[in-house]
Amino acid sequence: VSWDSFLLDGLFRMFDTDKSGGITFEEFVTNLSIYHAKVDSKEKTDGCRDKLMFQIYDVDQDNLISASDLANVLTDCLNSNHMFLEQEHINLLVQETFKQV
Repeated sequence: VSWDSFLLDGLFRMFDTDKSGGITFEEFVTNLSIYHAKVDSKEKTDGCRDKLMFQIYDVDQDNLISASDLANVLTDCLNSNHMFLEQEHINLLVQETFKQV
């Protein structure tokens, strides 16, 4: 079983900050530093890490994390770990998650 494209596309978008369709070494190192909070200045990381993580979940890139976005990422995460749930159960998990927010 291979990963579906939603999770991988989100990870790619997280690193492709100039949206060129490729990841330069500078983009890779910079974003990895932000992700792991290795940047010297707190101002540089405030909000950056959250924005990077948001991009993974915003599957349709509309600047919102919808129930559909979350369901797609959750399905990918489960499948990548050889765990499978009926769509009905995934929808229930997503609904409960949104109730908590």
